[in-house]
This record gives sequence, structure tokens and C-alpha cells, in this order.
Amino acid sequence: MKIGEKITITRKDNNASSGYHTVLAKLEGFVLYDLSYTPAHSGLHGAPGTKRFTFQAVKEGKAEVQFAAYRPWELQTIIYEDVLTFDVEKGGQPHLYLTELGGFHLGGWSKFAAPGGEALAAFKEAVGSDIDVFTPLLVTSQIVNGRNYIFLANVKIIAANNVRPVLVRIQKTPGGAAVRTGLETPDFPVPGSTWSSAYRPAGSVSAGQKELLEKALTGWIGSSFEALLASDRPLGGGALFAGNLTISSEGADVYPALLAVEISAGHPSIASIEKVFELV
Repeated sequence: MKIGEKITITRKDNNASSGYHTVLAKLEGFVLYDLSYTPAHSGLHGAPGTKRFTFQAVKEGKAEVQFAAYRPWELQTIIYEDVLTFDVEKGGQPHLYLTELGGFHLGGWSKFAAPGGEALAAFKEAVGSDIDVFTPLLVTSQIVNGRNYIFLANVKIIAANNVRPVLVRIQKTPGGAAVRTGLETPDFPVPGSTWSSAYRPAGSVSAGQKELLEKALTGWIGSSFEALLASDRPLGGGALFAGNLTISSEGADVYPALLAVEISAGHPSIASIEKVFELV
């Protein structure tokens, strides 16, 4: 396929008998152009509806799409499909938003900020009846054919009787409804460790967490990290920080990011740092 061309992929969703929802787990080289849902017309109780994902190719090279299925009450078990790979060539029409937005940087995400206004309204619309389970804390957004959102939120895991931070992906098309397209628990595997996503609820950064982060960032050159929220790791120490990453080598660009700090032999160090829109 060529840059600017679109492809539509369908998946069964929201089977009342199994409770599974289909979401995007990975998207590279494409933007989500449109998303729609068609209920089952069979009349059979529990019959799944159909989700229709339309993607538009935006850069040359390999483009990848991966879907996953999850049940809201069982977030620790997510079923991932194989990654679908597409070859994208030059020669197509440039994405319409490169022109209409006066040179807007395609794929550019805003800094993390507290959700409000349109973003908060989109969150409430997308999570629907699950709104009492989620508490949105931070949001970053991207303008495409409409707007994509990634929220950092605390979610109540009813089966496990605890609360943990998650990333909630939402897509809002022009004139359409806001739809939840992804749900992930932050997970930073570290070789030789038992690092997991079993974090405590995210909240304001405490004095102790600030000190931990400062020690872990000692020696950092050319980059800085503004921590907005933090979540402790109960086992083994360490913490997960959410905030804005500035990279001087990339023109002092600022990215919404998650930074994990682990403690080894009593010394804190950076276990991983990821731009949230690159997490899979």
C-alpha cells in the first residue's frame, strides 16, 4: 500500500457470554482514521457485535497493527493477537491534516496535563457505565482525523480488591462518539528481576519519591523529567513516575512519558523510560 491509503480491519467484540472487548495493542506507521461498532443482528442473546477499525498509512516502511482482547474485571489476563505487518511505499497523497492544520507535526502528542473540558468529556463518554471504576489523572492528546487521547488513570480491580494505574486509549472522530480503543497496565521487565505492574494507586509525588527520582537521575545529561504523578511498587521497592520528558538532542521536544525506578543493592536507578504513545 502507499502513503495516504486506508485499510479497514474488523473484529468481533463485546460478546455478552464471554465479556471480551477488542482493543488496539500496537499501532506503528498508521493513524486510526475511523472506528465504528455494529451490534449483532442475529437476535441471539450474547451474539457479538463487530468493531470496524480503519487505518491510514502515514509513513514509508513497515506498518504494524496488533489487536488484543480483555475483560474489564480481569485486566491481568489480556489475549494478544499476532502482529499484522504491511509494507508502505511512497507515492500516495500526504495526510490531509499536514496541510489543513498549517504544518501540524503528524503524530505529535501534547504534554501530560490534568484532564478537563473536551478531554474529560471524551473519557466519560468512552468508558460509559465503567466510569465509577476509573479515575482519570493525566491526559495527552494527538490530532488526527479527530483526536486520539491517552489517559493515565487509576482503576479498581474488583476481583483482586485493589487499585492500580492503567493507560486508557480513546479515539474521538469528528461528529462521532468517543470510543475506548486500548487499555494497558504499565509493565517494565528488567533482566534478572521480578518487576511487575503491581503498582499502588498513582497520586501526587511525595518528598520521598522526589528524592528517589533525583538519585536515579544523577548523571543524566541532555534530558530532564518533570514528574507529575507517582506510584510505588510494593515488592522490591522502586516507583513508577508519570510526567513530561524533555530531550535536548531532539530539539528540546517534550514528550509524555512513564519512568520506572528500581532499587538494586540499595541504590535507585532507571529501570525503563518510555514515551506513552510508543508503549505496546
